[in-house]
Amino acid sequence: IKWKGNKAQKWKLCPTKEWKMGRFWSILAKFASFSSMEEAFLEHGKFLMDPKGRYVAAHSKKDNWRAFLYAIAPIYATDPEYYKKIVKLVETYQLDRY
Repeated sequence: IKWKGNKAQKWKLCPTKEWKMGRFWSILAKFASFSSMEEAFLEHGKFLMDPKGRYVAAHSKKDNWRAFLYAIAPIYATDPEYYKKIVKLVETYQLDRY
């Protein structure tokens, strides 16, 4: 989760790539830092399902991972191929069986 300026939240500067003007750009960005994987997953779930957040339109699709992903992908990631890449990972490793 990218850090949004919450002074109580720790952050870490990490290299990442952003799609802009038809190509990827390498940048350094602040990402939220968590004390455990459990905390990171819980906070990520809250982030995605926040009733006042940017993904509200996808909430009605939460029982269909493909539809949910399709709804959030253009907002969640700058990579125009994000949806296709995640679907391929899920299918390759059968992650939808859980």
